[in-house]
Amino acid sequence: MATLTGSPTYVAQNSVPVRLPDGFGLNREVRRCKVDLTLDINTAAANDTAPLVILPQGGNFKLIPHLSRVSWQGAATTLTVSIIDSAGNVLMAAVDALTAGGINFSGEDLEVAVPADGIIRAKLATEAASAIGDVGQFFLAFVQE
Repeated sequence: MATLTGSPTYVAQNSVPVRLPDGFGLNREVRRCKVDLTLDINTAAANDTAPLVILPQGGNFKLIPHLSRVSWQGAATTLTVSIIDSAGNVLMAAVDALTAGGINFSGEDLEVAVPADGIIRAKLATEAASAIGDVGQFFLAFVQE
């Protein structure tokens, strides 16, 4: 199993809010965070996970898949990444992280409920040829109601 070194805990209150597009309810703000993960040993494998974000509890957060994206820089030849909760439930389905410039997550629902413990994790759904120093960048968008 790989060791993925995550960024420090992200605190939602320190993010920069931006406006939601028209059609969303009033008094809701989109908050985005960028999290970098660095592969620090050369044994990445499918099903490896790493924490990305720990959101404050009780904040009524929802992830917005179509405004979130992932990008992977490094030696990997195959890499699909999903976003899961701490129990392993898929919040955002796996996407190809090697697409140039990163790729957006998608989903039929515009919002995905954040787990009660507030922990959002990345899961390497498939992986081949990752190497020490590979970096995954995650841009996660969520709304706080």
